[in-house]
Amino acid sequence: MNEEIQQLTELQVIDQEIAICDAAISSEKEALAKSEKVFDERQAAIIELKEKIEAAEAQRRELEAEVSDETSRMKERQSKMMQVQTNREYQSLLKEIEDTKKSTKEKEEKIFSIMETSEANSKLMAEQENLTSDEQEVWTRRARQPRNWRQK
Repeated sequence: MNEEIQQLTELQVIDQEIAICDAAISSEKEALAKSEKVFDERQAAIIELKEKIEAAEAQRRELEAEVSDETSRMKERQSKMMQVQTNREYQSLLKEIEDTKKSTKEKEEKIFSIMETSEANSKLMAEQENLTSDEQEVWTRRARQPRNWRQK
């Protein structure tokens, strides 16, 4: 009978150690799930920022092409000013030139705004990428570390 009680006591100790290990594993799984969620959110943010940057760059290139075209037209109109014969034609060309200058200025300001936004988004993306890289490094280190579940 004493031997059976001793075996039951030993089994109880082993069951307690198993429970401790199970709790530690469960805790690690929860921590891993939280880390994965944060990691996935960062990855999604990085992708979103890349898309925003690409869209902004496409818009900037389009605006730059428009500014270039308008500048060409403005120079063309300025050269035509020497050939006008009536005051009405002259006034019309002046108005077109002023309108083109105004439009060009607005587009250049928009280009500048796009460049600032793209730069800010690039910085945010770099920060997110650094954090993601750091998290991956931590995961790799944790995966390599042996665990002693009995210490917890």
